[in-house]
Amino acid sequence: MRILQKLALPSLALTLSFGMVYTLRAQTTTDQDADQPSFQVMLELLRSVMQHVENYYVEPMQSPELMEAALKGMLSSLDPYSDFMTPKDMQELSEETSGKYGGLGMQVGIRDGWPTVIAPFEGTPAYKKGLRPGDKIIEIEGESTYDMSINEVVKRLKGPKGTKVTIKVIKPGAAEAVEITLTRDTITVHPVPYYGMVESDIGYVKLNAFSEEASSELMNALDSLEAQGAHSIILDLRGNPGGLLREAVNVCDLFLDKNSLIVSTKGRGSEDVLTYFARQQPEIPQDQKIVVLVDNGSASASEIVSGALQDWDRALILGDTTFGKGLVQRVFPLEYNYALRLTTSRYYTPSGRCINRINKLGGKSVVDSLNDMTFHTKRLEREVKGGGGIIPDVVIEPEKFHQITAEVVAKGLVFKYAVEYAKKHDAPGSGLIKLSDRDMEKFKDFLISNDMDINECQWEQAKDQLRYFLQQDIAEKYWGLKGRYRQSLVGDPMTEEAVKRLKRAKDVDMLLIQASKKEK
Repeated sequence: MRILQKLALPSLALTLSFGMVYTLRAQTTTDQDADQPSFQVMLELLRSVMQHVENYYVEPMQSPELMEAALKGMLSSLDPYSDFMTPKDMQELSEETSGKYGGLGMQVGIRDGWPTVIAPFEGTPAYKKGLRPGDKIIEIEGESTYDMSINEVVKRLKGPKGTKVTIKVIKPGAAEAVEITLTRDTITVHPVPYYGMVESDIGYVKLNAFSEEASSELMNALDSLEAQGAHSIILDLRGNPGGLLREAVNVCDLFLDKNSLIVSTKGRGSEDVLTYFARQQPEIPQDQKIVVLVDNGSASASEIVSGALQDWDRALILGDTTFGKGLVQRVFPLEYNYALRLTTSRYYTPSGRCINRINKLGGKSVVDSLNDMTFHTKRLEREVKGGGGIIPDVVIEPEKFHQITAEVVAKGLVFKYAVEYAKKHDAPGSGLIKLSDRDMEKFKDFLISNDMDINECQWEQAKDQLRYFLQQDIAEKYWGLKGRYRQSLVGDPMTEEAVKRLKRAKDVDMLLIQASKKEK
């Protein structure tokens, strides 16, 4: 290579040890060379490359499959969600939606080139194996996932019920990856899996997804809580990856005044510029205090709802910055049963903030011009920041998984011990599990007997975190999924902070104004 750098000849023939001859020609740079090649030139180059591959590649290749790969590559260079869908892709999609295929129970997006867990659904294989928002999936069945399209990732993770898939995951802040084998199952997600009273006058609702009937199930839960004496509401959108746009609009309809702007979409064409407004008077009294909980697993429709309620000063948003998935895709049918899924616009909140945080569109790095700007809410004119995703009024970052916690959960040892514990102990009448330090020492002995190498320092760091997850698994064994949800609120920093702020504020405005002031 150093010899080549020293030579300056019009042409040079270089013969490598395996007998190949490469001809390198020096070309002078002209103004014409600096211009972008024409579309016709690039088509000719594509045809030429395909001919060379067909004629000289080490294995026989067919033109149709080469062209399919070229089209998929072109679409994947735009953004993580655009895709060229073959008839096989369309058939697999039909099979999956018909119930023939199972999954792991999580939503995945692309972050920094890696497939990243947006949210796992409670009770699913992904959740039981300890997958959480922000986990990077770096391998699927031993193959690196870097720069793999989101559609390819989803295809590899899904499969027939009962089949297994092995992935390697790096958790936020962890030094080492964890290998996890999951068994696919049929996934059923209930929009409102749990609601209940957390204080005498504070109700709590978990909204898991914006699927069919989400708004009506939410309304039924709110009616029930009101009948139980709830004057304030905690709406939990953590780990909610989104769903149907119309259901996001319907949920906002419950809280916002008629004709309030909820969300808008903006693209290149006039057909991609759409606005959605509240269509009726709100079902929920405007003086009812509301706190919305969000995290990095809150995406898409969750961001539409939290962004609209924040911009209209209707609710306090508390938690971690949301995922930032604000791109709109349209599906264009093509000839011969092919289809094109193409990103055509972005979502914007009522104040004008762009929800999307992805910084690669159209094959190049871009930064939305609105991302670094300061915006103001519609009623109280509070400052809110752009930057992609919804930045909460009160930021509370979730606790990071300890390495030992990740390994214990991934190996299924929390689940296994919970089964044994429930067999030996009667369910407490309180409906809640409270494990003592002595109980946790027994759990540590169980882990060691199952080949877990745990030193005392690691144990002290992870003990309370493991206690939190173990108590939930035990609660689920006694009282089902609702028991798990009820237990998960005990010791949850975000729920506790929401309760504290709702108690302290006398009305909605005070709830928001106090959050705008710096905490002393």
